[in-house]
Amino acid sequence: MAAKKPARPADPEPQRDRLLLLDGHSLAYRAFFALPAENFSTTTGQPTNAVYGFTAMLINVLRDERPSHVAVAFDRSRPSGTSSTSSTRRTGGRPRRTSAAS
Repeated sequence: MAAKKPARPADPEPQRDRLLLLDGHSLAYRAFFALPAENFSTTTGQPTNAVYGFTAMLINVLRDERPSHVAVAFDRSRPSGTSSTSSTRRTGGRPRRTSAAS
């Protein structure tokens, strides 16, 4: 006789709209380094570990959290404008350090 999974308890209050916001770049980065590329790649050697890991994490969070809405944000591929080329900081007017050693 196969063991049955216990039923998920019903939510005590009615389901409300729930928005799930995800940092897509962070999840893909985490998945890329968590899964070995040797085990997750195409026949031509293109790594697919980040795609597989990202999708697996997304499926799990959707199953566990059951949101009514989902938004995934990814970093821009170009500078955002916050990293100014100016040599002074916005607070205090001191010159920026060019490396951790200075």
